[in-house]
Amino acid sequence: MNRLNTLNIHLGNKRNHLLIALNVVLVVFIILEIFLLNSIKPNIGYVEALPDTNTDTTPGSMTGTKKPNREGKGFK
Repeated sequence: MNRLNTLNIHLGNKRNHLLIALNVVLVVFIILEIFLLNSIKPNIGYVEALPDTNTDTTPGSMTGTKKPNREGKGFK
């Protein structure tokens, strides 16, 4: 605690300069981080569509039927 008090007394007139310097460093760090995150963004134009992954081959699945059999299910 004694060291903190001596540091507080020593930095009495220099606090504003230290605060401004820390804020400038923080802004520079944020700008660099934004540039880094934008540089790893994938190019949307080269993303290919995935093929249909519905491999359900059980009877009654609607993958290969144009008009599904709906008898007995309450449809008219």
